[in-house]
Amino acid sequence: MNHLSILAVDQPGVLVKVATIISGRGLNIHELNARTGNPPGLTRIVIDFLGEEETLRLVCGHLQRLEVVKEVILLKEVTLLTENQEF
Repeated sequence: MNHLSILAVDQPGVLVKVATIISGRGLNIHELNARTGNPPGLTRIVIDFLGEEETLRLVCGHLQRLEVVKEVILLKEVTLLTENQEF
């Protein structure tokens, strides 16, 4: 699972633009969260989805070109070890 963190201007229609770019590349959104107000006037959108490396890069590039998007961070799947697990 990949995680995409997007900081965008808090205005109507931004989420539709983001979802359109992701779905336009054939990616299926598994989970989506959005939180407004920190910093003021901006919304943090976090999206979980599966996708190939090249597709993910294309999506990030398209999102960064949107005037309303201020930041795009692609977080790859990370395996966390608990204290009971071994390397």
